[in-house]
Amino acid sequence: MWFSINYKRLAVLLLPFTLRQPKTIAYLHALISPLVNLHYDWRQYRLDNIYKLEHSWQICSMRGALNDRFDPELRRIYINDGDVHDAFYIYTDGEDRPKYIYTESEIDAGANPTWLYNENELVGSAADFTVYVPAEIIQIQQYEVIGLIDFYKLAGKNYKIITI
Repeated sequence: MWFSINYKRLAVLLLPFTLRQPKTIAYLHALISPLVNLHYDWRQYRLDNIYKLEHSWQICSMRGALNDRFDPELRRIYINDGDVHDAFYIYTDGEDRPKYIYTESEIDAGANPTWLYNENELVGSAADFTVYVPAEIIQIQQYEVIGLIDFYKLAGKNYKIITI
């Protein structure tokens, strides 16, 4: 490719035949070593950007990127849809509404159990997806995991990280 340049070889090839001595070549290599290092950094940056462009916000792609970065051998990170529930309101006796909370003995007797959810689990405020990450990864690289999820997720989507 056009960007794959061997600068050390190019420097030697551009040197006249009469000056191609080992000391001169070593001196020339020392002079161009900052250029070689800069070229190497640029190629690594290019490969990182190509990798980022190959992945998207889709669950399978995001899961692959997270596992490639943080858990390449065991690949234990996975993503599920978020838990979203309808709002349930409890009324007082004076309001005369038909919502009741049953005791544990009444549930055993056949009454319909009523589940109470916190504000984060309700429609509109719940996490759109849940990321399950092993505890040892979260303890060491919590902010890197959050940064990578934020990079790939769609704007306006909420998520929740649960350690496994």
